Amino acid sequence: MNSNTIKGNLLNKIKSHKDNDEQVLIVFDADKDSNKTRDRILKESQKLIANQEIFLFPDNQNNGELEFLLLKIARDKKPYECFKCYMDCLGELKVNVSKKSAMFAYREAMGAEKNIKEKIETIQKEFERIFDFDSNALNPLREFMEQAIKRLNSQE
Repeated sequence: MNSNTIKGNLLNKIKSHKDNDEQVLIVFDADKDSNKTRDRILKESQKLIANQEIFLFPDNQNNGELEFLLLKIARDKKPYECFKCYMDCLGELKVNVSKKSAMFAYREAMGAEKNIKEKIETIQKEFERIFDFDSNALNPLREFMEQAIKRLNSQE
């Protein structure tokens, strides 16, 4: 199953939750075309999901992905700047490097990967240390969640 599609078991889970009057929210990467991604999700969800139940990274309106948002809220930009230099140096070979590599390199440079592997309970602390969760870049996600909570509370 392609992770970028809503098929089979996932569609059945959405239907099951909807049948139980539970709210379902879909959070996906917008990728290269947020409008096409949103339209695809609406189509593939077989009208089980409404537009207001979809949030697309990085900010629910622009093209991009979670990694872009994480880099925006990174507390220290230096590892990412170094990674950009590395990608520039690779030239045409950079097509072989995963987009997630920059985020892994950032977490590793900040010491978070080592600390997380040592103790699983430190994940939240490490992420709070290396990411600014109070960043305004997260406001669209906060607003999306607040609206979802308001809709849920109004149904009760």
